[in-house]
Amino acid sequence: MIEHTQAQQLCPGQFFGAVVKERTVADSILTEYSYAAETNIRQHSHPLAYFSIILQGTYAETHGNRMRHCRPSMLFFHPAGETHADRFGDGPCRIFSFELGTHWLNRAADCSLKLDRPIEFSSGAAVWLASRLYQEMYETDVASSLTVEGLLLEIVAETVRNTTGNGRQKVRRWLESAKEIITANFAESISIDEIAEAVGVHPIHLSREFRRHYQQTIGDFVRGLRIQSACHELMMTETPLLEIAVACGFADHAHFTRTFKRITGLTPSQYRATFASR
Repeated sequence: MIEHTQAQQLCPGQFFGAVVKERTVADSILTEYSYAAETNIRQHSHPLAYFSIILQGTYAETHGNRMRHCRPSMLFFHPAGETHADRFGDGPCRIFSFELGTHWLNRAADCSLKLDRPIEFSSGAAVWLASRLYQEMYETDVASSLTVEGLLLEIVAETVRNTTGNGRQKVRRWLESAKEIITANFAESISIDEIAEAVGVHPIHLSREFRRHYQQTIGDFVRGLRIQSACHELMMTETPLLEIAVACGFADHAHFTRTFKRITGLTPSQYRATFASR
């Protein structure tokens, strides 16, 4: 087992793992790292705020009294100076991280917004944008730097949207229950009426409150869960595309491909080739 024992603040671009690819664009350091199985990294912090999306493998990350269970396709935002420790699983792990220079924090501050607390995304726009950013890191055409900066702006905007406004309001228990029901049955053809009846509210009230609090419709949330599950299968298995489509609740291969490309910017085949083979 590899173990780093001293708590320390790392330098920009330093994440202990082996660097697979690194690129600096628009005051941001984009890096793909690989980690050996059972690596144990004691408490440390990073001077720059950064995002990380898991490409392969799993690990547990502790910060304060909380623990994050990190799995493929999950995206995390870490504010600058956050102290945390990492313990990797029994297989190799690959992580794509992108650190934000002071330029990005200043741009948020100019809008009276702060990026000062951790947040995790298991689905939604931020995850798909980070996936596209990872793909763009390997592009070399003249428009690539502009594309990277645009994607970073969108990711920062999504993060701010999830750390302000409705995101800080307490979620009603019935709304949490509705979200849990939807999550458990995302691949099934469950109706809004059925969900509303299960939690004891009117369907219109459920739809309105779900959109107001989670910043997306129930349909968009279900679609995101299906794509997230498909992404995991594409990265971690060799299951045929049609089987993945059916298992994730899509009507057919064509419907799966159209929806997948619209949300991620890639076809399922392109996504598998990008994330499973590097």
